Amino acid sequence: MPLLLVLSLSLGACERSSLPFGSAPTAEASATPGQVDPTPSPVPTERLLPEVPLESLDGLQLSLWHAFPSPLAELLNAHVAQFNGDNPWGITVRAEKQADYGTLFEATSAALSAETAPSLVAALPEHIRAWEADGGVTDLAPYFGDSAYGYAPEDQADFPAPFLAQDRLGEQLLGMPAQRSARLLFYNETWGRLLDFSGPPLSAADFTRQACAANSSFHRDSDQANDGYGGWIVDTDYQSVLAWIYAQGGGVYADDAYTFETDQNQAALEYLKKLYDSNCAWLSAEPSTYDQFAGRRALLTTGDLSELEAQTEAFARASADTAGDRWTVMAFPGEGDPSIVAYGPSYAVLKSTPEQELAAWLFIRWLLEPERQEQWVRVSGLFPLRTSALTLLSDYSSAHPQWAAAVGLLDEARPAPPAASWRTMKYVLGDGANYIFRADLPVSEIPAVLKEMDSTAEDLAGK
Repeated sequence: MPLLLVLSLSLGACERSSLPFGSAPTAEASATPGQVDPTPSPVPTERLLPEVPLESLDGLQLSLWHAFPSPLAELLNAHVAQFNGDNPWGITVRAEKQADYGTLFEATSAALSAETAPSLVAALPEHIRAWEADGGVTDLAPYFGDSAYGYAPEDQADFPAPFLAQDRLGEQLLGMPAQRSARLLFYNETWGRLLDFSGPPLSAADFTRQACAANSSFHRDSDQANDGYGGWIVDTDYQSVLAWIYAQGGGVYADDAYTFETDQNQAALEYLKKLYDSNCAWLSAEPSTYDQFAGRRALLTTGDLSELEAQTEAFARASADTAGDRWTVMAFPGEGDPSIVAYGPSYAVLKSTPEQELAAWLFIRWLLEPERQEQWVRVSGLFPLRTSALTLLSDYSSAHPQWAAAVGLLDEARPAPPAASWRTMKYVLGDGANYIFRADLPVSEIPAVLKEMDSTAEDLAGK
């Protein structure tokens, strides 16, 4: 089936789905695909904003549109109520939940056109960039660095650089992190030791050895029906595929254009398909892979940071043989640096009056205080947005070792393409990879799929 048709069948449903609530650190495009430009070093703060009398904020009402699921929506409501009751400026915030991020994008876009937009939104980065291109987003860089209302240099450094990089556009800062997550590889340490491996695979070659050894263990019995089990369960989610590509030294976006057909990208997809062809990776028909991983039918699988609790519960209900298995999370290995793609919504302030924009910033700054971040992590299980919040989460970290391991991978975090067009192009990447496995294409046909993906990207860019 032509890739453009595959994309058209899935795009509408995917755009309206509740995407994983985490975020891709997005830096500006560079000449090297996938390379993250370093976040500028903090500079001494100074007055960067025009004077706005604080008394002019008294009585201002702000609207916040978001698509956080329960119970995070309820936690946000509690934070809003606390802010409304305690803030010294007399600002009132009203939170309004949208069904999902696709609905949020459409509603906000329509409201901007009708000049009835909310004061601020918690939206996906590609959506914020689309509104910025239409002139609807406030640059938060002056607020971030302002000596009166922003952050001192040490507090600027308290935000992990990959999280801020997602929303940078040149010298502009289009948003502040609202939530960050990532897709990760789950690895069964106990089973790995039984297979004579000392720890998680750190390279593509080691990944192959361990996945194939796990598969070989199923060939020692007389049951031929299980001979495909053991290795990695194939995952073609676009964040996972992009992480594999980054780990291979590839990328999909540079110089404001998408290029899927590169040697590194081809090598990444060929590596995964060869793993599958040799029975060291397999496709699951189950809606989730928690029980398969907990039951030692896969040494490695893939999941979102938000799924750690569900995976832990799967081990708790597993058979006595595997219920006590130790497991951890790891980045995607390759020929280059191991990588993960962090991704999620950010708070963006939509253009209005200086008073409304300052009031919105003050609310965002309050939400991002370490005390609120501690509560957010305990409910969501996702990354803390401030490093200082970790001191408040020492007990949580001890009780959730896989979460602690994921936090330790933030140095491996890489960006999704910093473009509004990623809203559609991410499905080109995911659908292309999915087609390779679901159609069981020979490795020799992968270059043709990448070429078709480039053609699809060109067609979409022209619309």
